[in-house]
Amino acid sequence: MKRKTVVRSIFFILLFLPVIAIAHFIVFPQETRCILLPFSGFSSSGNLYYKNITAEKLHALQEVKAVAEKRNAIFWKENFMLDYKIVYCNTEKDFEKYAAPLVPAATNLKMGAYIIIKDESIDEDIIAHEMSHTILYRNIGWYKRTFKIPTWFDEGLAMQVDERNYYSIDSLLAKQKAGLKLPAVTKFKSAADFLSGDHETVMLNYAAAKHIIHEWLKTHSLKKFINDINNGYDFENAYR
Repeated sequence: MKRKTVVRSIFFILLFLPVIAIAHFIVFPQETRCILLPFSGFSSSGNLYYKNITAEKLHALQEVKAVAEKRNAIFWKENFMLDYKIVYCNTEKDFEKYAAPLVPAATNLKMGAYIIIKDESIDEDIIAHEMSHTILYRNIGWYKRTFKIPTWFDEGLAMQVDERNYYSIDSLLAKQKAGLKLPAVTKFKSAADFLSGDHETVMLNYAAAKHIIHEWLKTHSLKKFINDINNGYDFENAYR
């Protein structure tokens, strides 16, 4: 009887797997393509995946990746769990198969960590930033990162390894002295809230999140925060 039940269960699982896979592709096409990356026709060198890339550009990408990894190793220290793939797309059409349009780079985190880039994102700051998202994911898992961590905190962490001048702490403090009022990003409840508004508004949200996390890290331990999240604390208690 038990054997029949097991066989029947296996049959239903095998029957519905294609349905689940198709449904996932319809709802999350970019993430599904990332999961199926080994079957995509991309060439690979280590954890870099690419099509139609020159030797010079591949070398430049490898150098940028090394700098980005070093920055994250310094920032994350003992929390440094790095396991990811970089997907280089040489056309906008290919890029949009793996990432949302109108962004320089993206990170997909489900059944693996995938950083999607194009020519304009072969940049130490951009790749270091995206790499930081993969490290938080590797430390606390997909569910906790998706449902327990607010976007402003995740982006604020990633901004600690992003050294673009516009987002620098000194630049932000100078703007504050000139009368700039920082947005209350800690009140944003969703990614949509954090990313709403024109380009200048969103850039300021990133800068504000960077400043908040920069100050928070002066009196708080990132290691303890991660341990608390993994031990079942909600975000507010772990953060405070």
